[in-house]
Amino acid sequence: MKILLIVNPIATGYSKGKVEKIKKILNLKFDKMLNLKFDNFETVLTASSLDGYHISKASDADIVIAAGGDGLVNEVVAGMYGKKDKFFSVLPLGAVNVFCKEYGIDDNPIKAAKNITLSKFIEIPVGFIDDKLFVLFAGFGFDAEVVKLVESNKKRILPKKLSYVFTGLKVLLTKKFGLMDISAKGYDHNPAHLIVSIVSSYAGKYPLGKLDSGKLNLFAIFKTKRKYLFKSLLSIFTNRGFVGSRMQADYIKINDVTLAQIDGESYSIDKKSVFISIKEKAVKLIY
Repeated sequence: MKILLIVNPIATGYSKGKVEKIKKILNLKFDKMLNLKFDNFETVLTASSLDGYHISKASDADIVIAAGGDGLVNEVVAGMYGKKDKFFSVLPLGAVNVFCKEYGIDDNPIKAAKNITLSKFIEIPVGFIDDKLFVLFAGFGFDAEVVKLVESNKKRILPKKLSYVFTGLKVLLTKKFGLMDISAKGYDHNPAHLIVSIVSSYAGKYPLGKLDSGKLNLFAIFKTKRKYLFKSLLSIFTNRGFVGSRMQADYIKINDVTLAQIDGESYSIDKKSVFISIKEKAVKLIY
């Protein structure tokens, strides 16, 4: 059995000493559980965007561990998709680590490494915008605009979490949004803002509401006036859930939308129409 640790060295929580400690913990753990030799354990550092995807896809490792933030998790899961006899795990090194919060993985990477066990695993769902995979949610409208602006601010001096707060306020007060055109469950809808989620919370800790497992869960705001968006955001961030329209669907079609956020990263759409779908029990997660 082979173990591969993929590390993002520019992640917020990265340090060489921390990764060395994680490697020692994992080596001892897997040696005890599987009687592995050191040669069976490999560590690779990413150097650019999509490295996590290409490395995990090309690897024949039986267990791939992503040490980074939600962006690296997305890439590694995309690379692991379709490998039904393989497993993956996550060690949080990012600024927010929404995936870890959603699946109950300790937010301390050292503790998370110590907690990994082969005695339990879950098969998690993934979503797709055409062939672009997501493990948490996709956002359109307000959500997409905020993520784009945070990513484009190269001179950011605030921590990333605070940047989202201040950028969100700026977008709320200054940006005007039109209506988009979507089709779901055989009907046409025209929301101004939309979250398509396969997890039950927003940002890993704010409940959206009851989740219909195995479905795309749509949280939509149909009014363009700021007060409706503000009301929904206030409800989410005070732990009262989403205020707006909720739907469930196996797939949806979105027309004439050029921007989305996928798992917290900005994503440009250059097609007139995209289809969003869900695949249940897509990848095996150990933790």
